[in-house]
Amino acid sequence: MRRNFLKLSGVTKRDRNQVIAEINAAISEAGGWLIDHTLFSNIAITLQFELSEEGIKESEKSLSRSKVILQGDSNADFETAITACAQYNVDIKTTLNVTFTHDDPDLRREVAAVPG
Repeated sequence: MRRNFLKLSGVTKRDRNQVIAEINAAISEAGGWLIDHTLFSNIAITLQFELSEEGIKESEKSLSRSKVILQGDSNADFETAITACAQYNVDIKTTLNVTFTHDDPDLRREVAAVPG
């Protein structure tokens, strides 16, 4: 089975916790599975996940419903991935970077000191 890679970048003004929950639900509904995530304070998140060929179209619709606006070449790359999925039996490894635009200060968390 051949694997393809898809890199997406988006931005939203909506509440980050709600958007993250919606994206997680969209990945699950599309038959995908989350591999990893990285939070960058309350400014951005990077998600790594895989989608089967059946789930790529559904994930595009779900992302638009969550009002994440894809930027740059992301829309064209999505169309290329959909075309590749139609021609071959492939899984799509996807990286999605979402930037949250807001006026809130950086989210700071206390890290407990570990003796040793």
